[in-house]
Amino acid sequence: MREDDLFIIRFLRARKYDMERAVELTYNFHKFAKDHADRPQHATLEEARPIIEAGAGGIFPCKSKSGASIILVKASNLNPDTMTLRMLQYGFVYLWGQLLEDEATQICGALMIQDLSGFSLSSASKMRKLQGDQKDDYHFLQNCLPLRFKGVHLVHEPWYVSFFMSLAKPFMSKKLSERVRSRLFLFLFFNYTSIPV
Repeated sequence: MREDDLFIIRFLRARKYDMERAVELTYNFHKFAKDHADRPQHATLEEARPIIEAGAGGIFPCKSKSGASIILVKASNLNPDTMTLRMLQYGFVYLWGQLLEDEATQICGALMIQDLSGFSLSSASKMRKLQGDQKDDYHFLQNCLPLRFKGVHLVHEPWYVSFFMSLAKPFMSKKLSERVRSRLFLFLFFNYTSIPV
């Protein structure tokens, strides 16, 4: 278990130096790791490579105007026939880890873009294979991960996404739920289509 200053300051920054909330976040982080020992806590680039090379997840080389890092999830590149839940976990544990190594991201937070172009209804039905316990996943993102989420943006979403979002929102905190934005077009201070995925 890490106890160095650079690790501990993540929790303080994530809770804007509110000591009580930072201690609670640190406790939640370690308790989640202990209670979910079967889930990967760390991941190497090699373990994350299948997700990154498939273009299913990545971090943009530029940041938003507010300084937030931008992580992209391209749902149509998540292939339940060739990927496993464990592969997906390794991929995103690695990406979260990379984000948290950047001190500017610890301070300015991160935006998530979920690109749903080409994500068919049949693809969505197959995704159960790549889904863990959604309640646990949302709990980890909101209450355990020392990262400030500035927003979650859904782009190019098909008509049925609002239905799936209505199923997911009960697991989100009020603050995160309010930060989920559903749009057909997104201009995030850069030309979205010019950046390779």
